[in-house]
Amino acid sequence: FEDQAGKEEIYVHAQKDMNLLVENDRKDDIKHDLHLDVTNERFTHIKANDHLTVDGESRHHTKGNQTVVTDASLHLKQGNGLLVDAGREIHLKGGNKIVIEAGAELTLKAGGSFIKIDGSGVSIVGSKINLNSGGSAGSGSGYAGSAPLLPGAVEAATTLEAPTMIVWAQQLEAMKGNVPVCEVCQEHKQ
Repeated sequence: FEDQAGKEEIYVHAQKDMNLLVENDRKDDIKHDLHLDVTNERFTHIKANDHLTVDGESRHHTKGNQTVVTDASLHLKQGNGLLVDAGREIHLKGGNKIVIEAGAELTLKAGGSFIKIDGSGVSIVGSKINLNSGGSAGSGSGYAGSAPLLPGAVEAATTLEAPTMIVWAQQLEAMKGNVPVCEVCQEHKQ
């Protein structure tokens, strides 16, 4: 605990584990930055709703795979653009249908060929255009995500044995009679 002006700090060091159990609400109000550095894994389980509002930018960098699983619907809404850049593949699969809708223009482009749909009509450009001439549709990799793990529970606090209380009346009598009341006192008396 440091209370010197300009250097005020509370420092808590747990040599091994630290458990925190709050029986009702917990509120943290941090007036500057929050830094969290976890050497191993982080587990979070919110049993109701999760609300997050970021007034500035939000940036996430995952060096391995990232899986997002939503048991109901996933809604994304961008005020400006949705820009996706995949190094190798984008695979979209709908159980019944996929609808791609654009207000002014839609373009499918691969290699040197493209299909462009806009207000003037449908333009198909390619070195060779095959209609009903066989062939087969391409396929993608498909979904292969992993579900998240749940966090471990907070360990129950160990109860300490209550210290033995000395009755004040007995202590006063012992002091009047110069009788030792503890091991240290007994050693000192000898």
